[in-house]
Amino acid sequence: MPYLVAILLMLGVRPVAADFAAAEAAEQRGDVLAAYEAGRTDAEAGDAPCLNYLGVISERGRGVTRNATEAVRLFRLAAAQGLAAAQYNVGRAYATGLGVRKNQPEAARWYRMAAEQGDPSAQNALAILEATGRGSLRDPEAALDLFRRAAMSGYSLAQFNLAATFDQSRLVPHDPRRAYVWYSIAARLASDEALRDEAARGRDRLAQKIALSELEAARVAAGSWVPGSPDPDEGVAAPRQASTRSPGGERLSSGGSGFIVSRTGVVLTNHHVVDGCREVRVLRDGAPVAATLIATDPTADLAILGLREPVADAAQVRGDNPVRPGEAVVVVGFPLQGVLSSQASAGIVSGLAGPRDDPYQLQITAPVQDGNSGSPVLDASGAVAGVVVAKLNGLRMVKRTGSIPENVNFAVNAKYARALLDRSDVPYQTATARETLSTPAIAERALKFTVLVQCFRCAGQNSSAIWCRKGDRRRRRAQGGCSRARQGNGRAPPRRSTHRGRRSKPWRSLQVRQPSRRI
Repeated sequence: MPYLVAILLMLGVRPVAADFAAAEAAEQRGDVLAAYEAGRTDAEAGDAPCLNYLGVISERGRGVTRNATEAVRLFRLAAAQGLAAAQYNVGRAYATGLGVRKNQPEAARWYRMAAEQGDPSAQNALAILEATGRGSLRDPEAALDLFRRAAMSGYSLAQFNLAATFDQSRLVPHDPRRAYVWYSIAARLASDEALRDEAARGRDRLAQKIALSELEAARVAAGSWVPGSPDPDEGVAAPRQASTRSPGGERLSSGGSGFIVSRTGVVLTNHHVVDGCREVRVLRDGAPVAATLIATDPTADLAILGLREPVADAAQVRGDNPVRPGEAVVVVGFPLQGVLSSQASAGIVSGLAGPRDDPYQLQITAPVQDGNSGSPVLDASGAVAGVVVAKLNGLRMVKRTGSIPENVNFAVNAKYARALLDRSDVPYQTATARETLSTPAIAERALKFTVLVQCFRCAGQNSSAIWCRKGDRRRRRAQGGCSRARQGNGRAPPRRSTHRGRRSKPWRSLQVRQPSRRI
């Protein structure tokens, strides 16, 4: 296979002894037996590169009898001394069943040791396991980071795989510009002809899908990049769009806004924003983060979400001082998602009750749109005085009264948010200072803790029927019938096809593209 190439450059510090130089020279001229004999002396003395080298010779059976068990033994001895190349080889043995029983989690453990030392082959191999979940729990973000680190070091296979990641929408939304850049780099720098050709095909295919102005910028970025340069994505990437499908296959159904209320990673939003969601994601700085539902108050229409990691910025919640009519307020959120970015609007508190004198709500004049649900309503000091929840239905009011209502919107009073946080034992900070800030200053501060909230449901969940799956059987159930059967990916069972062509796979042929052994 064109990709099964033994890399004959040692990683780490080479021994001073002439035996190693003789072994390398013999290998380069094709005299493997002489290379084996030359390297054996240092290997018997415990030299890690020579142990790893003899392991490769034993695995290949060149000059000696092929012995996979002996190869793994030698790899282990070298790996125990911290040699990244040997750690990669031990991981590869567990991944492929070379001299040991296949064990993907164990392979991931050894790959990780080498990857932490900056070994690009190990980073690439570990990325595949992280992306597919074969070595541990599936972690798309970690996989993408590993592919990128290996690609940035100049490893052509990882450059190709990073391009395929952006091209095939496996870990991130489809991004033809980034895919084009990395395909171009791999096609230019790869030493393997087959890899160069496949990367070039990907580059040429995507060139037909990119606007000419963007294509020229991408060509310049890819053509000038060399290992050690800044990330070539920085010069060509458009703002990342939110994914419309979760890793589990659920479709993006709806969205809203929210705000971080505790540096422990707690987000406050509306109950109706996350009600019925199979998965909830929070986007901060364009990066999606999975969130878990901690507590809800359907009566007040509030919900608390938890993030995996702590955060640097959090909102302050208004204290016991009651909100008064006429107070100036600012709303910051993500209205009309997919059309607008974050947006701020200003107004006043025009009433202390919601529709039908709802005591949980305030009436505000700050303009809000679809997607603003869960946005913080900030007072003049920048503290959260309420949570946007609804706006008056203008069309319905025109039919009922004959006039168009203007700037009639509603927010949950912050005192009910404090009550839910207290009941849920969530630490948060109440505002103490009563300084008056300008509207731009309030908006700038709020954008640091305001987030976009996405709700994913199984495809068809809002339609008249849902495809559900239980075990290996799929059946169609009436709406709401997925409560007893585990929901599938929301698609109808495909018809049995007579086509026997090759199925599309993520990072196809990746396993055979990985170097077969590392020295």
